Amino acid sequence: MKLTDRRKKAFLSELRLHGILVRAARAASPRASGRYGAVQTFKDERDRDPEFAAQWQEAVEAAEASIEHELYRRAQEGWEEPIFGGRHKEKIVGTVRKYSDRLLELRARAMLPAYRETTTVAARQWRRLRSFAGDAFNSSSYPMTSIS
Repeated sequence: MKLTDRRKKAFLSELRLHGILVRAARAASPRASGRYGAVQTFKDERDRDPEFAAQWQEAVEAAEASIEHELYRRAQEGWEEPIFGGRHKEKIVGTVRKYSDRLLELRARAMLPAYRETTTVAARQWRRLRSFAGDAFNSSSYPMTSIS
């Protein structure tokens, strides 16, 4: 199937929504066969056409920004969750604002150096592993065994 401007536009539009390559390729090539649809066709075009490659990169960046915004919204703005009441819990009687602590933690790790894991944690884990394995680790095979 020929890669037309219309298919390229459909691919880029879909890629911009969610950043999922296979879904974007299938949306632009609904009759494509195989597990990955026409993914390779679009990758080949990206390699051949610098303008298409730039548009592809812009679409991926837009998808990343959209995901980042959703992470922010769920972590810091929260969402309204209904509270059901009545005899059979059939009515919405109110709402409660919920937040995602886990997403807030992930954003903090990504944006704030103080919340990132450091190499001292890795060194502690290495010492713990070495203490369990005993003589299986020796300093000639593993240069990090000099960590104390």
